Amino acid sequence: MGHRIREFRRRRGMSAQALADLCADAGMPDLGRQVISNLENGRRDMVTLGEVLMLAYALDVPPVSLFLPMGGESLAITPDIEMDAMRLLLWVSGEQPPSDPRMPTRHPGEKAAVALRPVLEEVSARAQRWAEVAGPLHSYRQLSQEMSQAFMLESLVRRDPAQAERFEEALRNVANVINHMMTSGATPPRVPADWVDRMRLLGLLQYPDAVPVLDEGEDHGEG
Repeated sequence: MGHRIREFRRRRGMSAQALADLCADAGMPDLGRQVISNLENGRRDMVTLGEVLMLAYALDVPPVSLFLPMGGESLAITPDIEMDAMRLLLWVSGEQPPSDPRMPTRHPGEKAAVALRPVLEEVSARAQRWAEVAGPLHSYRQLSQEMSQAFMLESLVRRDPAQAERFEEALRNVANVINHMMTSGATPPRVPADWVDRMRLLGLLQYPDAVPVLDEGEDHGEG
């Protein structure tokens, strides 16, 4: 990870001290210049999740980019397991579980399939557990997309009232994702109170009183 930190820092034309100052200004003064230098030079090989997030924030990069191998490189997940960049990205983003090394790369013959049945059952159970945990992640991603679309159309309606029908359809899509999240036990992010009022009026929400809302005048961060 150290060489990735140094690479991104240099791309920004930033010294190690400047990066340390940004970390301190954001509330993590322990990530000083010497710590950053030790990380970059491999003298320190342990880094906390909080430090990864702080460095990514200060460098303006996705956190995963600090440890995701580029090109044909692989990353050692354990001393015995390596994962290439594509599979690692799909795993950490919740898109796909890690593959089981016991699974054949080609369709097995009948006898081999019988022998693999216990493995297949275990893999199927793992996939189900994965879906239960990863499902809310997908919902958050989808809701973010639907809300961005709704914010854009809301802005258009102010200039062109004829766009009101499209905005209403966007709110319908937002409500559908919120309903799915709340039915599955996930808590959606906060949405503008006037949206909730509108969706309530249209009868789009299953649990209108439980939807988290933004305070009046609070930045909704659609940009």
